[in-house]
Amino acid sequence: MRAVMRNKNIQMQLAHEDRKLSINQHASKIHPDIGDVLTLSDGRKVGYLDVGDPNGAPVFYNHGAASSRIEALFFAESAANLNIRIIGVDRPGMGLSDYQEGLTFLSWASDLAEVADYLNIKRFSVAGTSGGGAYACACGAHQNLANRINAIILIAGMLPATKEEKRAQSAATKWTLKLADSVPFLCGLIMQSLKGVAKRSVQTGDFMGRKGWGSIMGYAQLSSFRNGTKGAVRDAALYAHPLGFELKEIGVPVMVFVGTEDTNVPIGIAKRVVREVKNSKLHIFDGEDHQGILGRGQEILEASIKFAKALKEN
Repeated sequence: MRAVMRNKNIQMQLAHEDRKLSINQHASKIHPDIGDVLTLSDGRKVGYLDVGDPNGAPVFYNHGAASSRIEALFFAESAANLNIRIIGVDRPGMGLSDYQEGLTFLSWASDLAEVADYLNIKRFSVAGTSGGGAYACACGAHQNLANRINAIILIAGMLPATKEEKRAQSAATKWTLKLADSVPFLCGLIMQSLKGVAKRSVQTGDFMGRKGWGSIMGYAQLSSFRNGTKGAVRDAALYAHPLGFELKEIGVPVMVFVGTEDTNVPIGIAKRVVREVKNSKLHIFDGEDHQGILGRGQEILEASIKFAKALKEN
């Protein structure tokens, strides 16, 4: 495994007493640069945010598209209550992380292995929400990482969609992913416009009509675009191409969560994962949409713990 060096110009992690605050309480505690930065062996910097129980079972969190490590705060309170430590990590070109030419789903798994080494975490679980889904799956198919992973948790986790799955996907989602790959400049302009939306979310505290969510999602997006939109566009463009591995190659147990009203990541994607990954389980939230599933943190983590215990008993 490649060596990792500490970056001395670090940002601020949450104070110990703030790691378990509720979604609403985090509003006055966070900012777009919150977190730490480490340097990988190839010289690239990677940002991360450590929340929940610092002594709990570690879970590396893969944020959604056009987002950042700050998104992990949606699960901070539940994680602290359930003795779970969540480390949100910025992907290349987003948040506090440097851009990377030639990014692939599997190359990201190699980066995450280095982050785990730096934090001296030998075994852990990996979660992926929305656009972080395929990146989380890649960790379970990576030949040098899968044997360190206890389980993968997919939360409305995106994968490159099949033709059938795309029929149930919103036009906005399909066009965003297509433009990211075919007309990245235009996609970048569209994503740039999200900065205004993110700033309003921070000011009002609202996100998609949900009171108190604005600060977390707004700051997560503002951090994502702190160095422009190139990283977020490249990150999304990968979903217009094959994974680079087969789902059946995932040698790690997978817990899959999805809402019946999700049109960003249709339920068909979740069902495909369960069909193709040998040791997997599907949990469906009736009536829940793509954004609403973020409010199910307690249920998601409790169900994941139950899943893990059942695996040990068998």
